[in-house]
Amino acid sequence: MKINEVNNNFQNQGNRNIYVINAGGTPSIQEGIYAKMPPPMIEGRLYLATDQGIIYRDTGKQWVYLQLGPQGPRGFQGPPGSPGISYITGMDAPTCDIGQIGDIYINTCTGQMYLKLDASNRPSCTWIEYVNNPVYDTLTPAYYQTVRYDQFEFAPYGPAAFYKMWYDYDSNGGIAMATSPDGINWTTYPQNLTGLSATARHSRVLFSRDGFGNNTPYRIWYWDSPDPYIHPGDETHMLRTAVSVDGINWTQDQTITQEQSDKLIPFSIYNGSYGPADVLYYPENSSLVIDKTKPFNNRYVMYYDVTNGSIEEVALAVSNNGLNWTRIGNQPVLPHGCHGQWDENYACEGAVVIRTEPNCFKMWYSGGVDSSHEGVGCASSNDGIHWTKYADNPIFSIFNNVAWRTARTYNPWVIYDPLQFSGHGGSESYKFWLTGGNILDHPDIGYANMNSCYWLPLK
Repeated sequence: MKINEVNNNFQNQGNRNIYVINAGGTPSIQEGIYAKMPPPMIEGRLYLATDQGIIYRDTGKQWVYLQLGPQGPRGFQGPPGSPGISYITGMDAPTCDIGQIGDIYINTCTGQMYLKLDASNRPSCTWIEYVNNPVYDTLTPAYYQTVRYDQFEFAPYGPAAFYKMWYDYDSNGGIAMATSPDGINWTTYPQNLTGLSATARHSRVLFSRDGFGNNTPYRIWYWDSPDPYIHPGDETHMLRTAVSVDGINWTQDQTITQEQSDKLIPFSIYNGSYGPADVLYYPENSSLVIDKTKPFNNRYVMYYDVTNGSIEEVALAVSNNGLNWTRIGNQPVLPHGCHGQWDENYACEGAVVIRTEPNCFKMWYSGGVDSSHEGVGCASSNDGIHWTKYADNPIFSIFNNVAWRTARTYNPWVIYDPLQFSGHGGSESYKFWLTGGNILDHPDIGYANMNSCYWLPLK
């Protein structure tokens, strides 16, 4: 740190400011109230708790306060201190209706300790289901949804609405679109998507005002559903992509390609795919080179399904143009569960990945034992490659006895907006949709709110 100016005459109450500038590297220094202290993970980092007047140091595993020096001249009386930290015990997983931000919860069965944090900028694995679900119930099925938000109503690119949702409307193929002012009240757009394969399903749609470099602000990746299995010389026929200027009428529809040295489905036990799980776009990254060691240094990142017809997992690939893809790693990044676990055979597409910080990722995915529509799981990662599944999975299940989704509960979708969607719907930073149904052949789409807190497991 560099001190630019310090008024050493503490008795002189002039209006001179004291500035602290981070000199770069480690340690870095942040400030805020104690309850807003970030999780410990970067050794050497400093944090000034402004409500306590104490500087803490991050050891990489915990925050420790620094020893105070000799007592200096007495300053002004400070504001009243914040209430002390409470320690709460219980035998179940902690919930947001207990304790205050900054409290510690101890699970007396496992000994695990948790710190309660504000979740406004950090998504929890768990959500609060909307009481009037489903929010989208049409004459046709509606599932495998992608939802996007734009505070300018996507103008001037296609129908004006704050929210747009693309979804499957027929198990034989076909993608439709709906619009909404708030993410809850939806109107079916009168025209289905054109320009795609007649058997298009399981789509993921991106919207970017930069036009992806070719003046087309919408891109889609989808599963061409008649045949999910690879064929010699035609190994990616089930995965296609297209572009659009309005999100309805699509052009340049074509099969994606792959690097022959890093094929998308080389795994010994898998020979097919049911499509993309999620596609992430980073326009600031290079469109010329591929970085296989750091996947998120690439312009496009795709999580995708791999299957042999009875087991499904999620693999990872990258691209510099969204058309030609390179597999990352020699194994899928999200494996199915072990025998006896809820996702014993299926941990798969119908998934979404959110990158909340450079080294903080969350994934919600579909899973089950007998099918992929039995529940929704959550996983966390610090690199987007190695994932740890949430201990209390599934977070939603057909066995929850929720009337509208007793036969199907899957296809999670999450979006993030730092401006809390500018008043267009509920004022939260994250919004969640999922597919459900009480009969197999007519799924609908529901909604959930984010929990107001996040219980951070302490090591």
